[in-house]
Amino acid sequence: MQYSLQRLTSLLMSCVLFFLCTAINGAQASGAHAPSKEVAGKETNITIKRILDDTRSFEGKDVTVQGINRGWTGKCASSTMLTRSDWILEDETGCIYVTGRMPTGSSPDKSQGERIVVQGKVIFGSTGKPIIKAEKLVPMQK
Repeated sequence: MQYSLQRLTSLLMSCVLFFLCTAINGAQASGAHAPSKEVAGKETNITIKRILDDTRSFEGKDVTVQGINRGWTGKCASSTMLTRSDWILEDETGCIYVTGRMPTGSSPDKSQGERIVVQGKVIFGSTGKPIIKAEKLVPMQK
């Protein structure tokens, strides 16, 4: 009887710990605590200027950047294309090319300036300029 009571107590403590950790993480994700610069190894709320100014420290790192989808319109001298289908992301601090899929419903040659959050990894093209390899795109409300 005592053996099963010890197992039950251990299992119960594990469940309590699991739910406590889940509650803390959920509160942090919802903004109940001050936002962190790094969440699970990923930089959040990064400006394009910060990536451009400190390119080597961002190499291979996961970042989240908010900006305006400029599609193929304009030029972005601070970054470089990796493929012909890459598109420009611009925020108030600069611009950078994004490689990977376009946001759903967007046309690269007829961009309407949609606000978007790009989650991805900072990589470098053959010219040594940074690019964001998109892993997740989230449209922002206007």
